[in-house]
Amino acid sequence: MDIPFSPPSFSAEEQLLAQSLVKAIRQSGAVRLEAEGASFVAPPNTAQQIASLLSMTAESIPAEVVPTVPSMSFGQTAEYLGISEQRLKKLLDAGVIPNDGQHETILTEHLYEYDRKKQLARLMMSQITGDSQEMGLYDEQND
Repeated sequence: MDIPFSPPSFSAEEQLLAQSLVKAIRQSGAVRLEAEGASFVAPPNTAQQIASLLSMTAESIPAEVVPTVPSMSFGQTAEYLGISEQRLKKLLDAGVIPNDGQHETILTEHLYEYDRKKQLARLMMSQITGDSQEMGLYDEQND
């Protein structure tokens, strides 16, 4: 399912190294992945996707890997959103996530839109909290 992440802060040296690697991958169209003694040469399309992800990460741009299937099953949808199937049913019944009334499959475009709105709301709340702290309107309580 999707793999969202907040990119790490790269040092200037790491950014240059990552940009150099991205350039090499894009020019050669290949990348070899190695982990714990296993290796794999990624197909050109996958290599380009890895280069794009590395480029965004090096620039501290949040990114995510999402499936490109037209729809997902009810269980896949709950897993993708990281919620229980009961919670998903409530969201569908309330129309928060559009659906045709049948819970067997859900269009991924509806999921991505819901997920984007949820992420935007979190970002906005974080921004509001930060602004409030800077203006002295919000104090974190120490327990």
